[in-house]
Amino acid sequence: MRSCCYRLPVLCVAGVVAFVDVRTECDNRSRAIESVLRQLGAAVSFKLSKDVTHVVFKDGKKRTRDVALRRRLHFVSVLWLMK
Repeated sequence: MRSCCYRLPVLCVAGVVAFVDVRTECDNRSRAIESVLRQLGAAVSFKLSKDVTHVVFKDGKKRTRDVALRRRLHFVSVLWLMK
């Protein structure tokens, strides 16, 4: 039964295609978040393409925010991965 519960997060991000723009001060932390997303079973896009379903964002580029909001993508914080 435990293995079923362990796999639940993978099922929760199945089908997600994420673009990540996570920065802290001068550092770009996107690669670390991309790695976590892949481990959970999500696909990661290096461009904000038409296939993207979710944008993981923290202090990123204004253009990324504007495009995500205009396309009405799921716009989430890093904390979304912790639930």
